[in-house]
Amino acid sequence: MLHAADYEFGLLTELIVQATVMCLTEETTGRELAVGHFAKTYHRRSGAPGGLNPFLAENFEHIDVRKLLEPVR
Repeated sequence: MLHAADYEFGLLTELIVQATVMCLTEETTGRELAVGHFAKTYHRRSGAPGGLNPFLAENFEHIDVRKLLEPVR
């Protein structure tokens, strides 16, 4: 999560809050916060496709998240 937020505490907090809100407002049973909520939140924020989404990519530590997040800062 820290890498996905480019080690910025404020952005990390925003991602956590947005993913949590998404989880709580879904009309599904269980309402368990999962990696999919973070992946969707990150995609909405950065537009990154699955292969560049740190929550979905296998080698997430090699993704330059700074370039992905640049347009939204």
